[in-house]
Amino acid sequence: MRIASLLVAGAIGVSGLVAAGTAATAADGPDVPEGPGFAIKSQNGGEFAGHAEAGGRIAWHGAKSFTIHVARVADICLSGGDGAGAYIWYQTRLGNGFSDWKRTPIADTSGCSDGDVGHGDYRVYSNETIGAVRVILRECEGKDGCNTSPNDNAKTDWKWNPNR
Repeated sequence: MRIASLLVAGAIGVSGLVAAGTAATAADGPDVPEGPGFAIKSQNGGEFAGHAEAGGRIAWHGAKSFTIHVARVADICLSGGDGAGAYIWYQTRLGNGFSDWKRTPIADTSGCSDGDVGHGDYRVYSNETIGAVRVILRECEGKDGCNTSPNDNAKTDWKWNPNR
């Protein structure tokens, strides 16, 4: 049910968010073209007891730039806290190879199922043509210590750049 609502939010786009994560009116929102939506969820039962959920969309700005618009990223626990947070990462496909996974500042670190969620925009620029991007959701402890079980990670399908 949460994932379905995230998919709807991602599919219709969220233009009322700005980089600082502050809600803005549609007139104040960034002038960004619509892009493919995403809704992802990590599994329960990895290194941490809960899971993470996220939804949003990708907007392309030509061959070498895109924005990840995250409408919602949440750390969900079944009971009590598990010490983890939910973090948005991404991976790009450049030429014939892949980039490393890279972390964005968009995260939910306020505690499990506390009603607070992370959201915001993250723009990426490259010197090379970007063929595709995928969003990676990671449930882990600390923004840099994300070497966790594969069950704590979820990835979108590749979102292909129409400008490549």
